Amino acid sequence: MAALDVEAFTKIMSNLLSNALKYSDKHVEIYYGIEKEGSGMFVVRVANDGVRIPDQEKDKVFEPFYRMKANVNVSGSGIGLSLARSLAELHNGYLSLDTSTSLTTFELRLPLIQQMVFEVHTQCCVAKEEQVVETVQIQNNQITPSTKEAVLVVEDQEEMNAFIASELKYEYEVFRASNGAEALEILAKEMIKVVISDVMMPVMDGIELCKRIKGEPNTSHIPVILLTAKGTLDAKLEGLEVGADSYIDKPFSINYLKARISNLIKNREQILKAFGNSPLAVSTSLVANKVDEAFINKLNEFIYQNIDNPDLSVEILAEKLSMSTSSLYRKVKGISDMSPNDYIRVTRLKKAALMLCENNYRINEIAFLVGFSSASYFSSCFQKQFGMTPKEFKSQNT
Repeated sequence: MAALDVEAFTKIMSNLLSNALKYSDKHVEIYYGIEKEGSGMFVVRVANDGVRIPDQEKDKVFEPFYRMKANVNVSGSGIGLSLARSLAELHNGYLSLDTSTSLTTFELRLPLIQQMVFEVHTQCCVAKEEQVVETVQIQNNQITPSTKEAVLVVEDQEEMNAFIASELKYEYEVFRASNGAEALEILAKEMIKVVISDVMMPVMDGIELCKRIKGEPNTSHIPVILLTAKGTLDAKLEGLEVGADSYIDKPFSINYLKARISNLIKNREQILKAFGNSPLAVSTSLVANKVDEAFINKLNEFIYQNIDNPDLSVEILAEKLSMSTSSLYRKVKGISDMSPNDYIRVTRLKKAALMLCENNYRINEIAFLVGFSSASYFSSCFQKQFGMTPKEFKSQNT
């Protein structure tokens, strides 16, 4: 008996067996057992008598999207072996190809005892630690740090979906959906930073999903990357017309996808930093489409109308905007990377900065006019937000 994740092992074996049956001529062999006494390894070999893989290609077949020229007319995504090897490595094992005989033989080697047990879930790949004592005990802690940004992978091909998720899970918290309808359900509950979606899917395709995301005030701020095998100009234009932020042709480099995700997040962070640090930066600099602009203008209008009210709350804002407090939180957080309470406070401070430039009121008066309960607290908040006191800012701008 070997310690392994059943779902992950099933995925590996499913790929090896389906490939053997798909590419064999007449003969398939399967062997499994302990490698040798004292080795501590469990081994599975799956062999077939199909077209032999040349020695120079024995490592390439494990690369994402790589397909032998002899097999290009056989259906497949080209990522199954890459995913299978990744899952084997997660188990501290290895998947290799033996070309020393007349058969094409894939060999899977897994440790009998694990220090880490990896489980594959529908929404994300998480790890659980295992304490090795007299009996094996699996702890319930899920390694999904809150410091990770969340991304959503939407892809109907399970192998492709799992492959992308497995490649991204070290940098991001990964959620997974198999079509646009499932993706919208996740977006309604989670703080997603970037959506990576296939175009051609059942139930709801990527174009309709992107259109829904960009047309809905609660999600219109979320960047969308579309993946497609349709590399035509018309296909790209269709995606861009519904608001896609990036378009990547299949097959693609996983490193290129990672770079696009990282750039979208970093560019957003730079905009947010500039807005937060500059007293005179306007909130419209945070938005990139008309839906978000309309939302932020409506939000600001209500805050300005009540800016002298120190009791202005998230609940009051949510009711005025006809949103739940949770939806308001996700939207404001998504646009500004601030909680609604922080956004109200920063809006008060930015209004104060404009009033300081106009030089019609004393600093103490401005503090109360923008809803602060004391001048000292106002000065402390202003300096913490903008790196200078109200007096210093006023002397530089009047």
